Amino acid sequence: MWVFGILVFDQLTKYWIVANFPLGSKWALIPHFVDIVHYRNPGAAFGMLSGWNSHLRNYFFFGVSLVAITILIVYWWRTPLKERGTRIPLMMILGGAIGNLVDRAIRGNVVDFILLHWYDKVVQFKLFGKTYFLELVWPAFNAADSCITVGVVWLLVTNLFGVHRREGG
Repeated sequence: MWVFGILVFDQLTKYWIVANFPLGSKWALIPHFVDIVHYRNPGAAFGMLSGWNSHLRNYFFFGVSLVAITILIVYWWRTPLKERGTRIPLMMILGGAIGNLVDRAIRGNVVDFILLHWYDKVVQFKLFGKTYFLELVWPAFNAADSCITVGVVWLLVTNLFGVHRREGG
């Protein structure tokens, strides 16, 4: 049920963005901090490999997504029902992965619409005699990405710190 709910919410939010915001647009939800945008990500998380100009790019990401989804389903299936601390985050990751896979299947890329930034600032610093510029912005993301991130962090905390919630004990 979690997976379906996440998938539906993710696709509804993306549909709303595509229907109401021109590609590349930006609207300040919380000025100087959160913008609603309409960006497209042809790559992986945070735009990795988005510059890969090959007709194989979509096939590659589609295949990687299918393998990841299969692994998540098997892991979820083998996890005892009592281990909610593992099963719930797996469902969150699975719902997000399927949501982004649906985007790739329908649009050929992923719709991102939340942009976090700090006053559009750029920090300048020197390191080993070279000047660097760091833009205080987090790459645009979507509801599916949020579920994947929360699910991964939840799994890490659960498994690294031995935090398990089980019924009856």
